Amino acid sequence: MSVEVKPIVFKRSRGLLRDSLTYIHLGLSSLALIGFIGLLALFILSPNGRLASSMPGFVRVASTKYYIEVLLALFFLVIGPYVWNRNRAFNRLMDMEARFPEWLIDVAEAKEAGMTMAQAVYSTASSNYSALTKEVRRMATEISWGRSFERVLSDFAVRSKSKFIASTIYTIIAASRAGGEITTTIRSAAEAAEKRQMIRKEQSAGMKQYVYMSYFSFMIFVGVVYIVYSSFLKELGGLQFSFSMTSASQAGAELSAAEKAAKLAHYRFVIKVLMIESAVGGGLYAGVLEKGSAYAGLKHALLLLALTYAGLFVTFGGSII
Repeated sequence: MSVEVKPIVFKRSRGLLRDSLTYIHLGLSSLALIGFIGLLALFILSPNGRLASSMPGFVRVASTKYYIEVLLALFFLVIGPYVWNRNRAFNRLMDMEARFPEWLIDVAEAKEAGMTMAQAVYSTASSNYSALTKEVRRMATEISWGRSFERVLSDFAVRSKSKFIASTIYTIIAASRAGGEITTTIRSAAEAAEKRQMIRKEQSAGMKQYVYMSYFSFMIFVGVVYIVYSSFLKELGGLQFSFSMTSASQAGAELSAAEKAAKLAHYRFVIKVLMIESAVGGGLYAGVLEKGSAYAGLKHALLLLALTYAGLFVTFGGSII
């Protein structure tokens, strides 16, 4: 009866304060988001109440005119560190997979020189493999403790969190157990890994044009919004106002002016929300096209948001309310 052996996991403590920073940030940012939502409810339910009137002016402006921007900023504040850590982990994984074929070739060459597999893995600890270097040195340290190279490689496959690296490592372990010329298997795995990286680079280079097209199409979208709002929506809002001027009293004309302002404000609100949604969604999708992960599209989303607000200021003449 075989017993599953779990890998050894090392977790180094960075200190009580640094280990707690993530939870402190999440708690404070969540409280800020909940508090601002409470302010929104206060100004919606009782805009002229005593409590609402006692609020500072900038709080009233942020809660009535720029609440979408504040909510968006607080939302990014809550999930920003998590997304950033996931994006950093994704980039580290891509770097590890890119240097993995080089490490396999070095192991194969050391094995061909007459070393055992454990010695071959240990001999690569002095080389630099970028993000893979830390894992290689860790494997060398574990081998120096007397652990078998199969167990060391199995633990590395689990820690890497890469299906490609794990499948390659398990293939090498199976070939080692079966006997025969393991260097041939390692070199074949290295060649397959190199071809995979070459295909990934070609796909990334081919998809960059679509990433650029997403930026270009978004700028076209901003231009179309400006044309539609300035030449159509403004006129549509003025039709009712012109009709009421000819058929109503002065009080009716003032009411129509208020209705026109409210209608245009509603149009601007819908356009603003639509542009923000398009910027965030388009940026995340650009990351999927470029690197196959939405986390990699965070930088594109932030850049498109900056273009969004530049377009909103130009479209609405300096006002994004």
